[in-house]
Amino acid sequence: MKNIIREFRQLYKINYRNIVLFELVYRMVFVVLYSKISVKLIDYILGMCGYSYINVKNIGEFMANPLTYPVLIAIIIIAVIFAGFEMNVLYTGYRAAVHGQKLKFITLIVSAFKRTAYMLLPSNISVFALAGGLFYLCQSFVLCRLIGTETRIADIKNELFGIKLFAALFILIVAVIIGFIIVNMYAVCYNAFLNKRGREAFKQGKVFFKKRFIRVVPAYVFATVLYTAVYYIVYAVMVVIMSCLVVLFARDNLEMALIQVIGRYIDSILLYFVSIASVMLYSGISVYAFYKYEPAEDDELFCPVEVEKNSAWNKRILIIISAVILIGTIYNAADVIRNGNLSAKNTFGGITITSHRGYSDEAPENTLPALKLAIDSLADFVEIDVRQTKDGEIVLLHDANLYRTTGKNEYVWNMDYSDILKLDAGSGFARKYAGTKIPTLREALQLCKSKINLNIEIKEGKKDSDFVKNIMAIVDEMDMDEQCMFSSTSYKYLKEVKGCNMDIYTGYIVSAAYGDYFNDENIDFFSVNSSYLTQDSVNRAHSYGKGVYAWTVNDNVEMNRMKRIGIDGIITDAPIYAREVLYGSKKTQSLVSYIRMLLY
Repeated sequence: MKNIIREFRQLYKINYRNIVLFELVYRMVFVVLYSKISVKLIDYILGMCGYSYINVKNIGEFMANPLTYPVLIAIIIIAVIFAGFEMNVLYTGYRAAVHGQKLKFITLIVSAFKRTAYMLLPSNISVFALAGGLFYLCQSFVLCRLIGTETRIADIKNELFGIKLFAALFILIVAVIIGFIIVNMYAVCYNAFLNKRGREAFKQGKVFFKKRFIRVVPAYVFATVLYTAVYYIVYAVMVVIMSCLVVLFARDNLEMALIQVIGRYIDSILLYFVSIASVMLYSGISVYAFYKYEPAEDDELFCPVEVEKNSAWNKRILIIISAVILIGTIYNAADVIRNGNLSAKNTFGGITITSHRGYSDEAPENTLPALKLAIDSLADFVEIDVRQTKDGEIVLLHDANLYRTTGKNEYVWNMDYSDILKLDAGSGFARKYAGTKIPTLREALQLCKSKINLNIEIKEGKKDSDFVKNIMAIVDEMDMDEQCMFSSTSYKYLKEVKGCNMDIYTGYIVSAAYGDYFNDENIDFFSVNSSYLTQDSVNRAHSYGKGVYAWTVNDNVEMNRMKRIGIDGIITDAPIYAREVLYGSKKTQSLVSYIRMLLY
């Protein structure tokens, strides 16, 4: 084993810089782009079914839609092509390394592109599909981690696996696929290195694996144990270090929430690097083993890989690859700049936490200080109320009358914003907020852009001509349509929002019963007083693909009840406490207590 590790390290060293550079760039561009496209396609099918997201109750109807299968097949084909090309880059780099050749980055990419084109020929397509399957088998640890952390996917998995026949069939099918990929995995080497066509590559690959099974399998097992151990050790160390920093420097009431959020970020970053390391390790072992035991024929076929400077074909390849990477990079960058990588839609996520009227427990409601605290509290959403002034300005205000928050006994629609701006919306809450003004929607969006999602409640009132149109114009101007969702007690307003943008997420605010709105395309979710919600009512809404958000949930007992009955989000005056209750664990609490004991 020591000799194998030493020889493999030498193999890895030759082209590792360009391989790692490729992996980092390729994953950052194409994985993000692919995931966004896939989610949008799935959302499109869900919209056709009248659903807002996939859950246990509606997955059957989602799968019954005739358009679901072409879309899923397209998603799988794109995923296989993406994976197949990446495998070709790795195999090309390692093959050159075996022969002692150090490739330039562009040479590596162009050579892999040509090899991919060759493998996409009809006679080789089965081998290319095998390469794609091999890639995702290498990612099995990462995929299992992701499925476990995405709440709705985990719920669907648990529900389906509760059906014994389905569980048995699924395990059997997955086992057969994995077995087929493992037994035939060296067919990729025979096709890529020795130009063996489909059937012949499979035949020789299977023979190679059977002969060398005892010698090659321990290397794969060692690699698996290695990166798994490194992942958990690094994760534990980073969580402890970050927890120490949180305990030392963060406010006491933010400790638990910060550690939970930081833990998720650390997990995501580590999984990104583990996904790269695993496929590099496994593919490197495959190429190393192949050349260790089957070197002769390729020694005759191999010649130094170079890109001819005057080749028109190579220039076209470079232009195509550069254009795709450039477009993908620009798209991703523009999307992050526009929406801060935030999205009001929650296709696969868990319970979202919405901070009510900003952070109204700690600052004057619907003011910029309250919004700043909501952002600092790590809430998923901030809920704000909007109304329209006499001169058409959109402002943040819950009550129609200004008296409760400012002391001015007048309705908002009877005053111009220039007069409202003179009012004090902070003194009634606390002295330190004296002079706080009622902000405009534009000011609120500027503060929240790329920092937090918004649930904008459109309040009913008089003189509401062009009210919704004015709101949507501001959201469009700020490029924040993906960061905002809208709710209202007025069905008319929700219909107007959808008239402006059908992709905007909209919620109907009701006190108790949902009414006959389950099939209404203008409503994506219901916002309901938590005391009226039951398991049956939540299940009924979910069965029609509608989300359920509970308001206003502030105590431990009610938060846990909402979690048990499976609501999609809670609106609360205590977002930090809500995160501790909904996502906290005894392990996290024990960690914080132990760190406090060591530090103090």
